[in-house]
Amino acid sequence: MIRVPPSSRSERPASLTSRADPRLRTALWIGAALVVTVTALGLVVTASTVPAPPPHTASPTNHAPSADSSTSVQVRDGVPTGHPRTSEGAKSAAANTVTVLGSAPVLGDRKTRNHTVRTIAAAGFHDSVAQEAERAATSAERRLPEDAAKAVARTGVLAAEVRSFSVHNAVVRLWMVNVQGSAGSSGQRPSSSFHLVTVGLSWQDRDWKVRSLTSGTGPRPAGSLRQSVSTAADFSDFAAPSAHDVVFAGRPARKLPFASSSGEAGARSAAATTVMIQGRADFVLDDVWRAHVLRATTAPSALDAVSVEADATARLITTNRGIGPNGTASGGGSLVMRTSVLAVRPVKVSSRAATVELWTASVGGLAGATDGQEPQVAFQRLTVDLVRDGASWRAVTIAEGTDLVPAAPPNAPAAPAGSFAPLGGAGHAAPLA
Repeated sequence: MIRVPPSSRSERPASLTSRADPRLRTALWIGAALVVTVTALGLVVTASTVPAPPPHTASPTNHAPSADSSTSVQVRDGVPTGHPRTSEGAKSAAANTVTVLGSAPVLGDRKTRNHTVRTIAAAGFHDSVAQEAERAATSAERRLPEDAAKAVARTGVLAAEVRSFSVHNAVVRLWMVNVQGSAGSSGQRPSSSFHLVTVGLSWQDRDWKVRSLTSGTGPRPAGSLRQSVSTAADFSDFAAPSAHDVVFAGRPARKLPFASSSGEAGARSAAATTVMIQGRADFVLDDVWRAHVLRATTAPSALDAVSVEADATARLITTNRGIGPNGTASGGGSLVMRTSVLAVRPVKVSSRAATVELWTASVGGLAGATDGQEPQVAFQRLTVDLVRDGASWRAVTIAEGTDLVPAAPPNAPAAPAGSFAPLGGAGHAAPLA
């Protein structure tokens, strides 16, 4: 099988220097979005059902990061600042805004919240942004525990649409998932909610600043049938002090591979970017783009085996459901694939190798389908092993860990499949780390 059964928490994927069978190493690779998409479409992927691909003829793998692919985004006192004056920079500023405002330190502490608002709000809009931050904190108060060390408050950005853009102002709409609750024995078990948030931005003081925030309920995918709700204690690794939020860097995907620092922050960013960009529909639909993404994010030692597996899985999805290059299926509906990273937890980092654990929410299926193939959501832990390759971190393995599934709120049915059409597909992708 392409999907590796979840391991126990004490287990770890093969070491970075493992000489395990290449087929096993490949099996560890296929990410959550492909798994949930295959499940939603009712496909079974085994060694016997995947046709043998033609010989892979990837171009050389030692290409260097683009000279201008570094990021100016820096985290200052817990708030990302310094976004590029581009549409991708506006996307990242909006995504970082909702992530920071939805974090446990901001929701649970008024002083931290006031500092954050002062940093992100545009001149003349401080009061309205502060009111929205207070509203969010009041709403979260009944779900978060008094013990900050047990508070789980994470935001995953699934899609981002730039609705208007100039060098002075921008409007970005985000589709996001929030998880809030307690990782302790007392308090409310973490639960998920989906939202559409529109962020108005203005360029001031060499950064995108927030002038408006408007939030509403977003479409909720059906829960994956193969997952059950986790216990509160299962979330302890991703409570506020134990893991990091993703920082969106404002770098366009076409600039891959990205230069990244050799330390922990660079490894976290590389792991999140790898999982998010391989969890998009264009990774399945566009053979040339998929090859480029794999060359940019995969260690040379693993590239050939990983490419064969990814190509075969992409062909299975598109061929079995008659999905064309534009993502439209012959029987109706369009392909939706999204992966968001809710939190990042470094396990081990050295100057040459790193292991990073991610908590992800992935959506896959057909928007507009009426035969049980509608989009589903799966929540998973993934462990990414990376090696340092020149100026970048590149992945050797991506292994599934145990599922980490928040509860769905009562009376929160899945949205009609057609409502996902504007949010899926190759367009409106979330920004990268």
